[in-house]
Amino acid sequence: MIKWKRIALILAIPGTIVLNISLGQLDHPQTIEAFSPPPPPDVASILNGASIPSQQQMSLRFVNAEGLPAQNALVLASKPDLVSAYTDENGEVTLPFWREQEAKLIAWLPGHKVFSSDPFPPTQSRVFQFTPLKSANIEFATPLNERQLQIMCVRSKDQSPINGAILLLTAETPQSPDWLAISNENGNASFSGLSQKSEDIRVFTPGMPPLAAWELTSTREGSLMQVDCYDIKLTGLNHNDLISGERFFADTWHPLPLRLANQAGESEYLFLPTGKYRFTSNAEQFVLQVPASALELSQTIEFASTAGDE
Repeated sequence: MIKWKRIALILAIPGTIVLNISLGQLDHPQTIEAFSPPPPPDVASILNGASIPSQQQMSLRFVNAEGLPAQNALVLASKPDLVSAYTDENGEVTLPFWREQEAKLIAWLPGHKVFSSDPFPPTQSRVFQFTPLKSANIEFATPLNERQLQIMCVRSKDQSPINGAILLLTAETPQSPDWLAISNENGNASFSGLSQKSEDIRVFTPGMPPLAAWELTSTREGSLMQVDCYDIKLTGLNHNDLISGERFFADTWHPLPLRLANQAGESEYLFLPTGKYRFTSNAEQFVLQVPASALELSQTIEFASTAGDE
């Protein structure tokens, strides 16, 4: 079980963004509640179509400890809706939302504490500042020997690299921090500055919190991590149709981030664990088991487009 008193980070990996970074020690979160995903959207509202509220935008800006733009910070809104994105070169990010509720943010920037905001009106433009990490006040009986650990994540079925996989290295002792890294477009991830010998590594779906519902089955062979994961593609939608997705795990539906269909009327969820999923858009809902067969890496759901309907 992940020690939530020592780690809290929710990430999302847009397909157009390539990561090649190392993550170090994770700072203690302020509260556990701040990192709890919101409940799934009201499925009845989505099925009803006409009752779906219109999309609005949150305009935010992040700066680092020196007041400079915090570029490529990972920002997630846990309220009013589960959405996420990266800041641009100006430290700015725009997040969509649909529900009329106060917003709450979680964000991460290398070398800084995990950021958690107080609730605020999502229609207000805001500027937030990260706080730098401080070294823990820990005495060592022997000299500290920091080291690095390189891991390559690939699909077990076809050996293709996994971009944006979240890797968690569990601490040896309660006094030690957990460590987290993200794989890049080549599947490579790096743990830097390790001060422990433990190499118990777990892998999670890109863009999802490191919770049991999103843990991927993996087998490590030296520096190679073989991972079982699958893709789901949604087609037949209209541009900007709102999509709700969930996975059934431990007797509970766990929400995926809300999505809007692209111009082609499609959306895709990558690197998912096996299990039962439910997707809802407009007046349709699909429930499926992933994978449908042992040989399939990807499954497609075709919605009935309502384009042109009155």
